[in-house]
Amino acid sequence: MSELVGIVARRHGVTVRLLHHYEAIGLLIPGDRDAAGYRRYSAADEERLRAILYYRGLGVALQDIGALLDHPDREGWTRQHDAARRRVEEAQGALDQWDEVANLRKVGIRLAPHDLPQAFGGEKPGRWTAEARERFGQTDAWDEAKRRTSRYSREDWATIRQEQHSLGDKLAALQRSRVPANDPRARELAEAHRRHIDRWFYPCSRPMHQGLASLYVSDPRFQAYFDRHGPGLAAYLAGAIAATATQTSGG
Repeated sequence: MSELVGIVARRHGVTVRLLHHYEAIGLLIPGDRDAAGYRRYSAADEERLRAILYYRGLGVALQDIGALLDHPDREGWTRQHDAARRRVEEAQGALDQWDEVANLRKVGIRLAPHDLPQAFGGEKPGRWTAEARERFGQTDAWDEAKRRTSRYSREDWATIRQEQHSLGDKLAALQRSRVPANDPRARELAEAHRRHIDRWFYPCSRPMHQGLASLYVSDPRFQAYFDRHGPGLAAYLAGAIAATATQTSGG
């Protein structure tokens, strides 16, 4: 038994216009017409429509659906599987970007998604800021850092990132050359690290810097952040910070 186009459209939750479009592009051509010339869809036509709507729900393009239905082959399924995987990866990438923006906004950093590549490159500081908020959220240093960073532009963040990478690379170069952590060159970079924090985030005294140094070696997350420049760099920096404090105090 065949049905008129309006009945088929309502049954499958689509519009008559959509069915006419499918017919116009040759994707779904009803097999029957009544005496008055109206389209009538057979059971086979409706089964094809169900398949079309299913594949559309999977994101398959209309031109590809026709090929899948009319000439099914392993290569066609593989192509669609690969295309679906790419769509999922792209969607996950977009979701990660919005998650990053949301995490940054929780700590007062107001950058748009399109600002993130220039500001942070491929890094995702949002998770670090969220962790810092949990650890230091009730301190004066946190309040000051939030006040300052809320005003920073993407160019400011790019400068901060460049300075951090430069310090990390210079420290790693000394470490690879087996320069002791208490060497004046290492102590100078440790002091530059303190001044970087002091300039961009919050007043960082040398005792406070020493407290941070203990976190760099005791917290795996901080350790991993510094050790990306070279294995053991977190401990090397902590040693240079300790040596700087000793030298300053006259020890």
